[in-house]
Amino acid sequence: MSYKNYVRAMEDAQDCDGYDAGEGVSDQVIEKAEELLGISFSRQMREYLSDYAYIEFFGVEIYGIIEEDFSSTCLEGNIVEWALSERKKNGLDSKWVPVRFEDDGIMVFQDYNELNEEGEPAIIVASLTEDGYEYVEQIADDLGDYIAELVDMQLEDQE
Repeated sequence: MSYKNYVRAMEDAQDCDGYDAGEGVSDQVIEKAEELLGISFSRQMREYLSDYAYIEFFGVEIYGIIEEDFSSTCLEGNIVEWALSERKKNGLDSKWVPVRFEDDGIMVFQDYNELNEEGEPAIIVASLTEDGYEYVEQIADDLGDYIAELVDMQLEDQE
């Protein structure tokens, strides 16, 4: 069911106000991102990066790959650059991949330490403290469920 949620969410996101998306990145770029981060992306994440690279709509930005050579100096929105920087600065867990900035010091991550039966990482919230990022709670079973929830809220607000 969660892959169905991913497909539905990505289709419905296009109806959200302010929708924008990248054009996707190649398998070689995805493999380089995996190498730099030291993880293998899940099916949903690989498809997301391949088809879109990133998406945003009114009030929501789902991180992705902005610069294919990972040279962006703007960290926000960039999964590789942001994760590598936060690993150095704040001891970010090496199995956490940023998904979205929620609020001051609050981030949403894919947690590759916690995979469901489909091999998809849980979506968690963590808070930046003096000691680094601390797990707060799991908020979705996977990326598809999380994006579906955001899209559904946005479309309800538009009515």
